[in-house]
Amino acid sequence: MTTYTQEQILAMDLTQLMDACEAAYHSERNAQLKANDSQIRYRVGIGRTVFARAFGFKTLDYYHDMNECLKQQLRWKLWNFYVLQDDTPFDMEIGIDYATAYEPSFYGMDYHMIEGAEPTYGRPILEEIEDIDNLQMPDFYTSGLMPTVIKQYEELKTMVDDRFHVFFPGFARGPWSIATILRGFNELFVDMMEDPEYVHKLVKFAADSRISWEKQRCEYLGIDPKDHDYRWKYIIYRDNWNSDSFEDEVNGNMFSKDMFEEFVLPYEKQIAEFYDGIGYYHSCGNLTPFLDGLKTVKIFGWQHVSAWTDYVQAVEKTQEGTVVQVSLDPLKEVLTDDENVIRERIRFYLDNSGTRRVDLCPDAIYEGGQEVLDKMVRYTQIMREEIAAWEARRA
Repeated sequence: MTTYTQEQILAMDLTQLMDACEAAYHSERNAQLKANDSQIRYRVGIGRTVFARAFGFKTLDYYHDMNECLKQQLRWKLWNFYVLQDDTPFDMEIGIDYATAYEPSFYGMDYHMIEGAEPTYGRPILEEIEDIDNLQMPDFYTSGLMPTVIKQYEELKTMVDDRFHVFFPGFARGPWSIATILRGFNELFVDMMEDPEYVHKLVKFAADSRISWEKQRCEYLGIDPKDHDYRWKYIIYRDNWNSDSFEDEVNGNMFSKDMFEEFVLPYEKQIAEFYDGIGYYHSCGNLTPFLDGLKTVKIFGWQHVSAWTDYVQAVEKTQEGTVVQVSLDPLKEVLTDDENVIRERIRFYLDNSGTRRVDLCPDAIYEGGQEVLDKMVRYTQIMREEIAAWEARRA
């Protein structure tokens, strides 16, 4: 089998990168990865910022120059396939995303593009309760980053000449996330106590505005919002559905189960009804108190389980057929130098998986450079050894 080192990948020009990607896509190893139906799969989420430091490119160039954007995406896809070798199948998908700056920009919020960092949003715009009356539904063509994104999308399609599928980023933020971003964490939590009617109005607006924007996006792309076969990318290993709900602000350490069921759950159900289910429900917070409520929402793909969510309860309570996607803490569980601790933690996840399909995902790795890539290669070797030993014990 043809293989490449990191040095060889970085030495390739754009034409060579495209050719190498086509070869990877049609390889026997990739066919095996696409057919992988193992109970336990292992996928890695390394951020652009790490690759930028390791590969020597500027993140601002990546976002402003589509030639650089395309070249670096192909490089880290090839690195993931040939050097890291996790369980992520190789695909012919490329595109753009602006991380957490994207959706808030639709509502007129400032966003920040800083070299070496992921794009992000600025200060909340709902300083006073009555400011909600000034909010307008986002327009797919004109709001925030949309003119830039549409231009870059069309430019990328011309550059790849049908050799790759260019995805268009979807609306990933969930209703509670948008409400929190617009109003601010502290203010919204106080509002739940003092003016619950206002909170419902705001979260309902967030859900309605997402649906309005999504209808325009699907019309532009010629797709059905309920089409579960249409996917886009956020990180290499995440094949996002149209319906994904990223709700990092849904956190059981910050509000109660009753508050979740009153202010959050009805609007998750509204989104799920529009899309005929949520493909991936994501929260970096503690979902443990909310797992029973989430069982009442149709989640047909992945249920995210952060390092702050009780893994054993998540395995037990996540609805049947949904993959339990474990996001390992990159600092405490992945990048530590103590391999004995790493192995012990991996065994905990494996031994408590029951019969559930589980994806183990070192995720949200945004700090560091080449030393982090090297550690992830070693971590992958450890993970492979522990999964093989676990499978042998069960045989």
